[in-house]
Amino acid sequence: MKSYKILILTASLVISNVSACIPDCWAEKLGYPCCKGNEPKVEFTDEYGDWSTEDGQKCGILVWDHNLRCAPTIPEEPQEPKYEECTICRSIISVDENNTIWSKEGSTKCIINLDNPICKKEIKNTNWSFLLGYDTCKEQHEYIYKDNEGLWSIEGGKWCGIQYCQNCMDVESIDKYGNLWSTDEINGNKCIINNLNASCIFSLKTSCRSALNGYMCCKNTDKVVYRDDFGSWGIENGQWCGFNEKYPCSWYKEKGYKCCTEIYNDKELYENLTPSYVTEQAELNNEGIFVEINGEVCGLIDNIFMSAD
Repeated sequence: MKSYKILILTASLVISNVSACIPDCWAEKLGYPCCKGNEPKVEFTDEYGDWSTEDGQKCGILVWDHNLRCAPTIPEEPQEPKYEECTICRSIISVDENNTIWSKEGSTKCIINLDNPICKKEIKNTNWSFLLGYDTCKEQHEYIYKDNEGLWSIEGGKWCGIQYCQNCMDVESIDKYGNLWSTDEINGNKCIINNLNASCIFSLKTSCRSALNGYMCCKNTDKVVYRDDFGSWGIENGQWCGFNEKYPCSWYKEKGYKCCTEIYNDKELYENLTPSYVTEQAELNNEGIFVEINGEVCGLIDNIFMSAD
Protein backbone atom coordinates (compact mmCIF):
# COMPACT_ATOMS: atom_id res chain seq x y z
CA MET A 1 0.00 0.00 0.00
CA LYS A 2 1.48 3.36 -0.98
CA SER A 3 2.23 5.92 1.72
CA TYR A 4 2.08 9.67 1.48
CA LYS A 5 3.97 12.10 3.72
CA ILE A 6 2.38 15.45 4.48
CA LEU A 7 4.88 18.07 5.72
CA ILE A 8 3.22 19.97 8.55
CA LEU A 9 6.24 21.82 10.05
CA THR A 10 9.44 23.37 8.64
CA ALA A 11 12.58 22.72 10.66
CA SER A 12 14.69 25.76 11.57
CA LEU A 13 18.04 26.18 13.26
CA VAL A 14 17.92 27.23 16.88
CA ILE A 15 21.09 28.80 18.31
CA SER A 16 21.77 27.32 21.73
CA ASN A 17 22.99 29.32 24.72
CA VAL A 18 26.46 28.91 26.19
CA SER A 19 25.29 26.42 28.80
CA ALA A 20 24.57 23.96 26.01
CA CYS A 21 28.38 23.71 25.50
CA ILE A 22 29.03 22.65 29.10
CA PRO A 23 29.13 18.87 29.54
CA ASP A 24 26.68 17.13 31.85
CA CYS A 25 27.61 16.78 35.53
CA TRP A 26 29.12 13.31 35.69
CA ALA A 27 29.22 13.38 39.53
CA GLU A 28 25.42 13.51 39.79
CA LYS A 29 25.26 9.91 38.65
CA LEU A 30 27.29 9.06 41.76
CA GLY A 31 25.10 11.11 44.09
CA TYR A 32 27.26 14.25 44.29
CA PRO A 33 27.00 17.73 42.80
CA CYS A 34 29.57 19.31 40.52
CA CYS A 35 31.73 22.14 41.82
CA LYS A 36 30.43 25.64 41.05
CA GLY A 37 33.64 27.62 41.53
CA ASN A 38 35.63 28.86 38.54
CA GLU A 39 38.88 27.10 39.48
CA PRO A 40 38.21 24.41 42.09
CA LYS A 41 41.31 22.81 43.63
CA VAL A 42 41.81 19.13 42.85
CA GLU A 43 41.96 17.33 46.21
CA PHE A 44 41.99 13.77 44.89
CA THR A 45 41.38 11.79 41.73
CA ASP A 46 39.78 8.39 41.23
CA GLU A 47 38.58 6.32 38.29
CA TYR A 48 35.61 8.66 37.79
CA GLY A 49 37.50 11.97 37.66
CA ASP A 50 38.81 14.87 39.75
CA TRP A 51 37.20 15.83 43.06
CA SER A 52 37.21 18.87 45.33
CA THR A 53 35.19 20.24 48.28
CA GLU A 54 32.74 23.16 48.42
CA ASP A 55 30.88 24.26 51.55
CA GLY A 56 32.07 21.12 53.28
CA GLN A 57 30.59 18.85 50.58
CA LYS A 58 32.39 16.65 48.09
CA CYS A 59 31.92 17.82 44.48
CA GLY A 60 33.07 16.66 41.08
CA ILE A 61 35.19 18.93 38.87
CA LEU A 62 33.99 19.50 35.33
CA VAL A 63 36.71 19.79 32.72
CA TRP A 64 36.10 21.48 29.37
CA ASP A 65 37.66 23.94 26.97
CA HIS A 66 36.46 27.44 27.93
CA ASN A 67 37.51 28.71 24.51
CA LEU A 68 35.22 26.27 22.72
CA ARG A 69 32.67 28.20 20.64
CA CYS A 70 29.15 26.91 20.93
CA ALA A 71 27.81 25.38 17.74
CA PRO A 72 24.19 25.84 16.70
CA THR A 73 21.95 23.03 17.83
CA ILE A 74 19.77 21.49 15.12
CA PRO A 75 16.54 20.27 16.67
CA GLU A 76 15.27 16.83 15.84
CA GLU A 77 13.21 16.96 12.69
CA PRO A 78 9.51 16.55 13.55
CA GLN A 79 7.94 13.27 12.60
CA GLU A 80 5.89 13.58 9.47
CA PRO A 81 2.54 11.79 9.81
CA LYS A 82 1.95 9.09 7.25
CA TYR A 83 -1.40 8.57 5.59
CA GLU A 84 -2.37 5.51 3.64
CA GLU A 85 -4.38 5.29 0.46
CA CYS A 86 -8.04 4.57 1.07
CA THR A 87 -8.80 0.91 0.50
CA ILE A 88 -12.44 1.81 -0.24
CA CYS A 89 -12.99 5.17 -1.96
CA ARG A 90 -16.51 6.04 -0.87
CA SER A 91 -16.87 9.73 -0.10
CA ILE A 92 -14.68 12.81 -0.50
CA ILE A 93 -14.32 14.91 2.66
CA SER A 94 -12.05 17.66 1.35
CA VAL A 95 -9.34 18.64 -1.15
CA ASP A 96 -6.33 20.57 0.19
CA GLU A 97 -4.07 23.17 -1.45
CA ASN A 98 -1.86 20.39 -2.82
CA ASN A 99 -4.91 18.82 -4.52
CA THR A 100 -4.72 15.88 -2.14
CA ILE A 101 -8.16 14.27 -1.94
CA TRP A 102 -9.11 13.25 1.59
CA SER A 103 -11.55 10.72 2.96
CA LYS A 104 -11.53 8.46 6.01
CA GLU A 105 -11.92 4.85 6.97
CA GLY A 106 -13.43 4.54 10.41
CA SER A 107 -11.80 7.39 12.37
CA THR A 108 -8.57 7.37 10.32
CA LYS A 109 -7.91 9.84 7.51
CA CYS A 110 -6.85 8.38 4.19
CA ILE A 111 -6.01 9.62 0.70
CA ILE A 112 -8.10 8.92 -2.38
CA ASN A 113 -5.95 8.01 -5.36
CA LEU A 114 -7.90 8.64 -8.56
CA ASP A 115 -5.10 7.04 -10.58
CA ASN A 116 -6.43 3.78 -9.19
CA PRO A 117 -9.20 2.74 -11.64
CA ILE A 118 -11.16 0.88 -8.95
CA CYS A 119 -11.07 3.93 -6.67
CA LYS A 120 -12.13 6.22 -9.51
CA LYS A 121 -15.06 3.95 -10.32
CA GLU A 122 -16.22 4.04 -6.70
CA ILE A 123 -16.07 7.85 -6.60
CA LYS A 124 -18.07 7.97 -9.83
CA ASN A 125 -20.87 6.19 -7.96
CA THR A 126 -20.94 8.77 -5.14
CA ASN A 127 -19.09 12.09 -5.66
CA TRP A 128 -19.41 11.88 -9.45
CA SER A 129 -19.50 15.69 -9.98
CA PHE A 130 -15.95 16.02 -8.59
CA LEU A 131 -14.67 14.09 -11.61
CA LEU A 132 -16.33 16.74 -13.79
CA GLY A 133 -14.72 19.64 -11.92
CA TYR A 134 -17.70 20.57 -9.72
CA ASP A 135 -18.13 20.51 -5.95
CA THR A 136 -20.53 18.13 -4.24
CA CYS A 137 -23.66 19.72 -2.73
CA LYS A 138 -23.69 19.74 1.05
CA GLU A 139 -27.37 20.44 1.73
CA GLN A 140 -30.76 19.07 0.63
CA HIS A 141 -32.32 21.24 -2.09
CA GLU A 142 -35.86 21.83 -3.23
CA TYR A 143 -34.95 22.64 -6.82
CA ILE A 144 -33.05 19.98 -8.70
CA TYR A 145 -31.87 19.74 -12.30
CA LYS A 146 -31.20 16.38 -13.94
CA ASP A 147 -29.03 15.55 -16.96
CA ASN A 148 -27.20 12.48 -18.23
CA GLU A 149 -24.50 12.89 -15.59
CA GLY A 150 -26.72 13.06 -12.51
CA LEU A 151 -28.67 15.45 -10.29
CA TRP A 152 -27.60 19.08 -9.85
CA SER A 153 -28.43 22.06 -7.69
CA ILE A 154 -26.81 25.39 -6.74
CA GLU A 155 -24.86 26.34 -3.62
CA GLY A 156 -23.12 29.69 -3.18
CA GLY A 157 -24.10 30.70 -6.68
CA LYS A 158 -22.30 27.73 -8.23
CA TRP A 159 -23.49 24.44 -9.66
CA CYS A 160 -22.90 21.42 -7.47
CA GLY A 161 -23.60 17.73 -7.96
CA ILE A 162 -25.87 15.89 -5.55
CA GLN A 163 -24.05 12.95 -4.06
CA TYR A 164 -25.45 9.44 -4.26
CA CYS A 165 -25.60 7.74 -0.87
CA GLN A 166 -23.28 4.83 -0.22
CA ASN A 167 -25.68 3.53 2.44
CA CYS A 168 -29.17 2.98 1.02
CA MET A 169 -30.90 1.84 4.19
CA ASP A 170 -31.56 5.07 6.13
CA VAL A 171 -34.27 7.11 4.38
CA GLU A 172 -34.62 10.49 6.15
CA SER A 173 -37.11 12.20 3.82
CA ILE A 174 -38.78 11.98 0.42
CA ASP A 175 -39.10 15.15 -1.67
CA LYS A 176 -41.81 16.20 -4.12
CA TYR A 177 -39.93 14.51 -6.97
CA GLY A 178 -39.88 11.19 -5.12
CA ASN A 179 -36.15 11.40 -4.37
CA LEU A 180 -35.07 9.56 -1.23
CA TRP A 181 -32.76 11.69 0.93
CA SER A 182 -30.28 10.60 3.57
CA THR A 183 -26.96 11.81 5.07
CA ASP A 184 -23.56 10.47 4.07
CA GLU A 185 -21.92 8.95 7.15
CA ILE A 186 -18.40 9.98 6.10
CA ASN A 187 -18.57 13.60 4.90
CA GLY A 188 -21.96 14.59 6.37
CA ASN A 189 -23.37 15.75 3.01
CA LYS A 190 -27.03 15.29 2.23
CA CYS A 191 -27.28 12.59 -0.42
CA ILE A 192 -29.86 10.86 -2.57
CA ILE A 193 -30.46 7.12 -2.48
CA ASN A 194 -30.29 5.72 -5.99
CA ASN A 195 -33.48 3.65 -6.06
CA LEU A 196 -32.64 2.43 -9.57
CA ASN A 197 -29.49 0.71 -8.35
CA ALA A 198 -29.95 -3.03 -7.82
CA SER A 199 -28.06 -3.16 -4.51
CA CYS A 200 -30.02 -0.14 -3.21
CA ILE A 201 -33.31 -1.75 -4.20
CA PHE A 202 -32.33 -4.86 -2.24
CA SER A 203 -31.36 -2.74 0.80
CA LEU A 204 -34.63 -0.80 0.68
CA LYS A 205 -36.67 -3.99 0.48
CA THR A 206 -35.16 -5.05 3.79
CA SER A 207 -35.02 -1.65 5.53
CA CYS A 208 -37.89 0.50 4.18
CA ARG A 209 -39.87 -1.22 1.43
CA SER A 210 -42.52 1.51 1.16
CA ALA A 211 -39.86 4.05 0.12
CA LEU A 212 -39.73 2.26 -3.23
CA ASN A 213 -43.30 3.47 -3.74
CA GLY A 214 -42.51 6.99 -2.54
CA TYR A 215 -43.73 6.68 1.07
CA MET A 216 -41.81 6.90 4.31
CA CYS A 217 -41.80 3.96 6.69
CA CYS A 218 -43.92 4.26 9.84
CA LYS A 219 -41.83 5.28 12.85
CA ASN A 220 -44.25 6.26 15.60
CA THR A 221 -47.31 4.12 15.00
CA ASP A 222 -48.01 0.39 15.00
CA LYS A 223 -51.63 0.66 13.87
CA VAL A 224 -52.36 -0.92 10.48
CA VAL A 225 -55.22 0.80 8.68
CA TYR A 226 -54.92 -0.81 5.25
CA ARG A 227 -53.28 -3.76 3.50
CA ASP A 228 -52.57 -4.49 -0.14
CA ASP A 229 -50.17 -6.66 -2.14
CA PHE A 230 -47.31 -4.31 -1.31
CA GLY A 231 -47.77 -4.60 2.43
CA SER A 232 -49.41 -2.95 5.43
CA TRP A 233 -49.99 0.78 5.78
CA GLY A 234 -50.47 3.27 8.61
CA ILE A 235 -50.80 7.04 8.92
CA GLU A 236 -48.35 9.50 10.48
CA ASN A 237 -48.73 13.28 10.44
CA GLY A 238 -51.64 12.95 8.04
CA GLN A 239 -49.53 11.00 5.52
CA TRP A 240 -49.52 7.35 4.50
CA CYS A 241 -46.57 5.37 5.83
CA GLY A 242 -45.54 1.78 5.24
CA PHE A 243 -44.74 -0.99 7.68
CA ASN A 244 -41.53 -2.67 6.64
CA GLU A 245 -42.71 -6.25 6.32
CA LYS A 246 -40.27 -8.87 5.20
CA TYR A 247 -43.01 -11.00 3.63
CA PRO A 248 -45.82 -8.91 2.10
CA CYS A 249 -48.40 -10.59 -0.15
CA SER A 250 -46.42 -9.60 -3.24
CA TRP A 251 -43.51 -11.70 -1.91
CA TYR A 252 -45.62 -14.86 -1.85
CA LYS A 253 -47.28 -14.15 -5.21
CA GLU A 254 -43.92 -13.74 -6.87
CA LYS A 255 -43.05 -17.24 -5.68
CA GLY A 256 -46.39 -18.79 -6.59
CA TYR A 257 -47.88 -19.08 -3.09
CA LYS A 258 -51.25 -17.92 -1.77
CA CYS A 259 -51.35 -15.04 0.70
CA CYS A 260 -53.36 -15.69 3.86
CA THR A 261 -54.77 -12.17 4.12
CA GLU A 262 -56.42 -12.54 0.70
CA ILE A 263 -58.20 -15.72 1.78
CA TYR A 264 -59.17 -14.89 5.36
CA ASN A 265 -60.08 -11.70 7.17
CA ASP A 266 -58.33 -10.64 10.36
CA LYS A 267 -60.96 -12.17 12.64
CA GLU A 268 -60.63 -15.59 10.98
CA LEU A 269 -56.84 -15.41 11.20
CA TYR A 270 -56.90 -14.52 14.89
CA GLU A 271 -59.29 -17.38 15.59
CA ASN A 272 -57.13 -19.95 13.79
CA LEU A 273 -53.62 -18.79 14.63
CA THR A 274 -51.64 -18.11 17.78
CA PRO A 275 -48.45 -16.06 18.13
CA SER A 276 -46.53 -19.13 19.33
CA TYR A 277 -47.59 -21.18 16.30
CA VAL A 278 -46.63 -18.35 13.92
CA THR A 279 -43.24 -17.98 15.62
CA GLU A 280 -42.65 -21.73 15.30
CA GLN A 281 -43.48 -21.67 11.57
CA ALA A 282 -41.28 -18.61 10.98
CA GLU A 283 -38.28 -20.49 12.35
CA LEU A 284 -38.86 -23.42 9.99
CA ASN A 285 -38.45 -21.58 6.69
CA ASN A 286 -36.46 -18.55 5.58
CA GLU A 287 -38.63 -18.17 2.46
CA GLY A 288 -41.64 -16.96 4.41
CA ILE A 289 -44.06 -17.77 7.22
CA PHE A 290 -46.24 -20.66 6.01
CA VAL A 291 -49.22 -21.65 8.15
CA GLU A 292 -52.03 -24.17 7.74
CA ILE A 293 -55.65 -23.08 8.15
CA ASN A 294 -58.53 -25.49 7.51
CA GLY A 295 -56.14 -27.87 5.76
CA GLU A 296 -54.83 -25.20 3.38
CA VAL A 297 -51.29 -23.74 3.49
CA CYS A 298 -50.79 -20.02 2.85
CA GLY A 299 -48.13 -17.38 3.38
CA LEU A 300 -48.48 -15.02 6.34
CA ILE A 301 -47.29 -11.41 6.37
CA ASP A 302 -45.15 -10.22 9.27
CA ASN A 303 -47.62 -7.84 10.89
CA ILE A 304 -50.73 -9.98 10.90
CA PHE A 305 -51.14 -9.63 14.67
CA MET A 306 -51.30 -5.85 14.34
CA SER A 307 -54.97 -4.90 13.99
CA ALA A 308 -56.31 -3.19 10.89
CA ASP A 309 -59.50 -1.14 10.93
